Amino acid sequence: MQSGFEFVNKNSQTVLSLSKLADIPISYHREIPKNVTVKEVCIKKERTGEWYASFAVEDKKEPANPANSDRHVGTDIGILKHVHDTDGRAIGSLDLKVHFLYAVLASLSAFPFLALGI
Repeated sequence: MQSGFEFVNKNSQTVLSLSKLADIPISYHREIPKNVTVKEVCIKKERTGEWYASFAVEDKKEPANPANSDRHVGTDIGILKHVHDTDGRAIGSLDLKVHFLYAVLASLSAFPFLALGI
């Protein structure tokens, strides 16, 4: 059971009630499903002054098995190698120095042809 927050309907407006802080009217980017439990709320203020709330939820039902699961590959970002996949392949680290040099030169307009990749 969560503590510290709850959703309340006040005057047909959904309100995020943060205990000991405030009641904040909210509008959803997308609805929170009825069959999940909200476990955590993260409140963030952007540089623009706008406030956002992110909700971590828990769903008890098992995810469906994907069709053609033998055709799916999982990837992970690594430290020694850039990308690893579930088939055992790895892609080496990227050399971004060359791309950075092209971007700097192109931004200086000294060599505008570099921005075109010529």
